[in-house]
Amino acid sequence: AWCLAGTELSAGCGFVCGPNHPISTIDMIDPKPGSNGPPQASQPRAGQPVLSGYKKLVFALATTGLFLLALELVLAIAGVRPLIYSEDPFVSFTGRSALFVPRPDAAGQPVMTTAPNRRQYFNLQRFERDKRPGTYRIFTLGGSTTYGRPYDDKASFSGWLRRLLPAADPSRNWQVINAGGISYASYRVAVVLEELIQYKPDLIIIYTGHNEFLERRSYVDNLERTTLPMRVAGMLAHTRIYTAARGFIGPDRKSPAPTLNAEVDAILDRSIGPAEYRRDDALREQIIAHFRFNLDRMVTMARSAGAEVVLVTPGSNLKDCSPFRSQHSNNLNPQMARQFQQFMSQVRRAERNHQFEDALAGLDQATAIDDRYAQLHFQRGRVLYALGRYEDAKAAFGRAVEEDICPLRAPGSITEVLLEVAAARGVMLVDFARSLEVTAEHGIPGTGQFIDHVHPTLGGYRKLALQLIDTLADRGIVTFSDHWHQATIDAVAREVESLVDPIRHGQALRTLARVFAWAGKHDQALGLARQALAVLSDDPETHSLMGRSHAARGELDKAIEHYQRSLAIDPDSALVNKYLGATFQLSGDLAQALRHYERGLELQPDDGETHYNLGTLRQEQGQFDEAVKHYHDAIGKQSDLAEAHHNLGRISALKNEFGEAIRSYRRALAINSNFALVHEQLAELLLRSGQFEQAIWHYERCLELTPDSTVALNSLAWVLATGPDARLVRPDEALRLAKRAAALTANASVLDTLAAAYAASGQFDQAVSAGRQALALAVKVQAMEFAELVRDRIRLYQQKRPYRQMP
Repeated sequence: AWCLAGTELSAGCGFVCGPNHPISTIDMIDPKPGSNGPPQASQPRAGQPVLSGYKKLVFALATTGLFLLALELVLAIAGVRPLIYSEDPFVSFTGRSALFVPRPDAAGQPVMTTAPNRRQYFNLQRFERDKRPGTYRIFTLGGSTTYGRPYDDKASFSGWLRRLLPAADPSRNWQVINAGGISYASYRVAVVLEELIQYKPDLIIIYTGHNEFLERRSYVDNLERTTLPMRVAGMLAHTRIYTAARGFIGPDRKSPAPTLNAEVDAILDRSIGPAEYRRDDALREQIIAHFRFNLDRMVTMARSAGAEVVLVTPGSNLKDCSPFRSQHSNNLNPQMARQFQQFMSQVRRAERNHQFEDALAGLDQATAIDDRYAQLHFQRGRVLYALGRYEDAKAAFGRAVEEDICPLRAPGSITEVLLEVAAARGVMLVDFARSLEVTAEHGIPGTGQFIDHVHPTLGGYRKLALQLIDTLADRGIVTFSDHWHQATIDAVAREVESLVDPIRHGQALRTLARVFAWAGKHDQALGLARQALAVLSDDPETHSLMGRSHAARGELDKAIEHYQRSLAIDPDSALVNKYLGATFQLSGDLAQALRHYERGLELQPDDGETHYNLGTLRQEQGQFDEAVKHYHDAIGKQSDLAEAHHNLGRISALKNEFGEAIRSYRRALAINSNFALVHEQLAELLLRSGQFEQAIWHYERCLELTPDSTVALNSLAWVLATGPDARLVRPDEALRLAKRAAALTANASVLDTLAAAYAASGQFDQAVSAGRQALALAVKVQAMEFAELVRDRIRLYQQKRPYRQMP
């Protein structure tokens, strides 16, 4: 029966028919007894019915299905639980610790309390381990929105439910436990649920989706770069047969699941900005597939404990939050990138002048070049909104979220998965994202609904709690009392609002401001920091945040003011002294900069960045020996400071110590291979030392990183046009580069290079013309020695001869 079923079923059942063994009717026929010849097909007896191939297949499938069903039943009786209950096959963790630990109450009964070591991420919660009769126990799971940011549990939707449910339906003993973890993604939420199902929950509410891209992880080692294996593995994880087979055979040692830290290790906590994020569409698809698996797994686990499930679609600030990081399409060349930026500059000017139709036309031209740049779609949304085209604006804002390669807001594919899983598994759904759109002005959620990019206002949390109650009422879980009306809701609202701790609220706003400053969104960071300061009064950290954002916007006086106010409250902050020193240095007050740098080093002698800053200040003052000392101190404290190696190279080059300069530049590039200026300056020294091929490579690398570097364009064009080795000369490339340089900066040196490139390509009339322009500019600026060299080259061009450097 198994063989008749065909090999396609083997992947689902764990059985195989043998390698390279095609199934045929011959395999099912025995030779006649005593015969050495080929087997003979047996003939049916008279009156024996003959089954058609279709009926045989149906019979085989049915037999196989019954066999597998029976095997599942046997394994269930034997106590084998499907893998999906206890393990995520796609990620593992370095260790686990319980979220809730028992603490005896006054009567000696165990009360589960949030473990002290988990309170950095979770609210303090308490509940009796043994659920009392008549208690309806609800756990809420998810990330920082479930936690209640920027508030805490008391103002979260869990807190609202805790007070609204008894007012809506006093017939039940409602118990709401907030198990939302800050920065927790679905794969971590599922681990929390593994623990919670032992406490006999009646309902699990899951609000997740914003944090799926927050931690660095990869599926490449253990899966092909496609979602199909993840779908198949997720289906198999539901079966006891697969679990038993995996336990017998053991996991695949060649391709272990990627391991994450026991607690959240967010990219934003380990980097200085969202530049750590890169576009990876294949990885994104895998993350979405893993999200689907986690939702399905959580529904399965909850139902195994007899609990019902509510899934909530996460809402996002569309209108008033720009993308965290935009990236051009991979196939965009430097010329196209320059054209794109030119169009975007035109768009910004037109928008500032309220010329919205012109701005939209510029956006159309930019879109034709690259439609995957997230900021482009956000700008389009703003322009369309200003034009009153709200539906189109909403679509553009949504597309900006989709193309954001630092997706700290759930993309639409996350919402689609939530809707699909809810429908497929028959679980309750609260489409919170949609309800926010319905009530937002022109259907586009913004600051009216959100405090930042994803966290709702106090009213937004109340709205979600009321939606959840309505959904539970539709399912018959809540039966509204006669006293459930708006006045009751308003009374509860006053109670909840009175519980909000203004200090903790201010601290949470400060944390959010720090996230936006990290992302380079300094306008929004300033807005949040001002709100925090209104609550926290003279808080040194908030003043420091405001100083950083003002400095990033070029508002140095305001930055200095806030840094000084921060130091007036906390004069022993090495960090603020460093920031203030850097701001004074930018403003040209080197004496004040030096004072704060030295104070910073008194407080924190091992800070490599402050040593580096002092080095730049001494270098700016021409005190090279002092600068070198500080650069070496910086490297000794923080070995990955590529800038320190770069500046050591610059000082060595100024001293004509070219060998040492080249070594310093190479050390800088070993740390940061994308340091364009180092590539450019190293190439110059390599030219001087006659290492032309290496110099060409570094100029080309510089231009990959900064396509409009006129120094690199001009120098590379010169080498390719005049190289002493004929193998190095590439006239067409030289002319292209020289024309680009001349279009950007038509000075005497660039025009001299353009003339040499024309001559190298045989266009001597153009060479003479460009040479004469270079000569006129050189004479105008009194560069007489250079002018004489240009005259000599013009004579060569007039003789139809290109210029070549001496070997």
